[in-house]
Amino acid sequence: MNKEIEGVEAKLVKYLKNFPRYDEELFNIGVELGRLLERNNISLHRPKIFVDFEEDNNAFNKRAEQISRANKAVAFIIRNAIAEHVENFWEFCFSKSRHSCTKLDESLVEKFGVQTVRTTQVEDGGSFEAEFELSGQVGQVLEKYGIDAWARADIDNTSGDEQEIIYSADDVDKIFGVNLRLNGRNTEFEYEQLQSLADELEQIVVWFKISLKNVH
Repeated sequence: MNKEIEGVEAKLVKYLKNFPRYDEELFNIGVELGRLLERNNISLHRPKIFVDFEEDNNAFNKRAEQISRANKAVAFIIRNAIAEHVENFWEFCFSKSRHSCTKLDESLVEKFGVQTVRTTQVEDGGSFEAEFELSGQVGQVLEKYGIDAWARADIDNTSGDEQEIIYSADDVDKIFGVNLRLNGRNTEFEYEQLQSLADELEQIVVWFKISLKNVH
């Protein structure tokens, strides 16, 4: 590549790393690069930093897709554990007070590998955030990949009060935004590892779908 063009690209890289926004300085760099390309009769050129951005973003999207699969599998298990608790014990309560937040029955903890740890409410009348400890098959899979056996979820607050009580198993869709401690951008896991993790968790979901009397 032409040394002058390389110099302008280096300037572009330095600028974008420090000021990742569009403004007059970025425009001036673009004009400078355009003049050099014209002078050197180069009609098609894409700065390497933009190629790198695209590759990084594509890799992130691929990892994020597999993490989403894993999160959906865990969400299915959590919702169905709470649904079965409601079917057996009439209700399940998420509360601002840790003393009135429902704990899953031990028989269900053994069956689903899920237990509530705590529930918080950031804003009065707002939604709740629940934390769950994961054990059993799910916990073993996560441990195999060195991932914390933990998940968090948001609970829709339809009462506007300091607690949300689920009286019907059909209402477990109030539980949403379930996430493991995984981030597609900040993770040491390769795409193939995340794909394998999602595959194993989905296999557990398939088993539950076959064995459960009611699926939610």
